[in-house]
Amino acid sequence: MTINLNRRAVLTGSLGVALSMPFVSRLSAQERVTLRVANFSAPNSYIGTNVYRAWLDRVVADSEGTLDYRYFPGGVLGGNPTQQLKLVQDGVADMAFVIPSYISGSFNKWGALGIPGLAHTADEAAVALQRIYEEGLMEPVEGVELLAVYTTAIAHFHTSHPIRSLADIEGKRITGTSPAQYAALTRLGAVPEGNVRANEAAEAMSRGTVDGVLMDYMATQSFRVDDVATAHANLPMGLSALWYPINAATWASLAEPAKEAFRTHSGEAFTQFAVEVMRAGADANEAVLAARPNESFLDITPEVQEEFAAKIAGIEEEWIGGDSERQAVYDRFVAVIADIRAGN
Repeated sequence: MTINLNRRAVLTGSLGVALSMPFVSRLSAQERVTLRVANFSAPNSYIGTNVYRAWLDRVVADSEGTLDYRYFPGGVLGGNPTQQLKLVQDGVADMAFVIPSYISGSFNKWGALGIPGLAHTADEAAVALQRIYEEGLMEPVEGVELLAVYTTAIAHFHTSHPIRSLADIEGKRITGTSPAQYAALTRLGAVPEGNVRANEAAEAMSRGTVDGVLMDYMATQSFRVDDVATAHANLPMGLSALWYPINAATWASLAEPAKEAFRTHSGEAFTQFAVEVMRAGADANEAVLAARPNESFLDITPEVQEEFAAKIAGIEEEWIGGDSERQAVYDRFVAVIADIRAGN
């Protein structure tokens, strides 16, 4: 059961939730709860340090002493990116960093963000996602409370082979995070590799299992892709949704000051904080790579942009696939992003 924090709905427990209750007892209102917080990324990952923990530190500071957390990075509580939500649902962790596009077949509507060109920036994408989620258009997430939803920065090509033109993408084995991205890769003549996750991409590239990855510049640092990728093409290949869920029973056990601290720092307040930090990290790492003598970047000329747009034209219809619910989500994204661009 997923409950929107901004609506402040009342959580009603079930026997299944009670049985899965992790690591916290039913405490009196003002006792401090220490959350077990999981992250499959490396201990020094940019997003883990500058978004995840920085946000939690703000929440803890405003919880009136009722909240604390222990951080378990590097997959200590479970390293498979596809299983992070289950860690929380099963009570192995109280919270986790989740990429829903890795959970096959479960959260397809969230994959609209992977459509290249739907959003021009992570800022507008993340705010639009938050608003659409609050409207109840996305699939529900059972057994948890989604404390924060946001997005990656725009994904680009990072490969171990030079990219001098779009023709150099043809035949290359590229991994991404969503069906929309895989469809776009196919249209560009690449070979989509759907079984390689973000934390596996660098090793797969070094072994030659894949030739490249679709990833934002912040993530290339977090997942050490910048150690092996030497060529980059800043073509807009969509984004991925990101979640911070908390186990439903854990949420029910929190003292009201802890819940209120999460409410204060969630919703669009979190979105604005996260996208600013993510943008800064992506820009900084792109600048670092651009300064390296052996890195190459595709010149995104008007001709390249036109060729790219022609090759992926109609990709949104392919993602929708005649599904009325996907159509509704896509249409709402277009409308909300237009409102954001208009300053609303």
